[in-house]
This record gives sequence, structure tokens and C-alpha cells, in this order.
Amino acid sequence: MSAIMLDTCGLIWLVNGGGRISEKTLRSIEKADVVYVSAATALEVGCKAAGLRVRSCNHATMFPAFFAVYYAYPLLR
Repeated sequence: MSAIMLDTCGLIWLVNGGGRISEKTLRSIEKADVVYVSAATALEVGCKAAGLRVRSCNHATMFPAFFAVYYAYPLLR
């Protein structure tokens, strides 16, 4: 089983079409059996999606936005 873990920028770039990710890295992501993201990435993406700065984000605004992204990309686990 092959796995890869994306940081926050990598996940955001991938979700937005992968324009800033190299072709080699995109192929690695596509070939991976599982693509992981950390809990910190979940918090940051949720806050960004809710239009908040990470420092001012709370769980009530973070979770709906994060899960919308999470379930849109089934390989992210």
C-alpha cells in the first residue's frame, strides 16, 4: 500500500486543480492508495473555507466547511 500526506498548501492546490504542484508530485498523488491530511490541515482548510483567520476560527465554523471538502474528495483520509 502506498500513501502520501499533503500539507495545507498541497491540499489547497490539489483541490484547486493542482496548478502549483509539479507533474511528478501529481502522478505520485494519483498513484497513492491513500492520501492523508493532518488534523491541523483540517482546521486550517475549514477556517479558510469559512473566511476566517486561523487564529480566530472555532470548531462551530470549521467543521461544516472542512467536511464539505473532505467528502468531495474520497481519497483524502
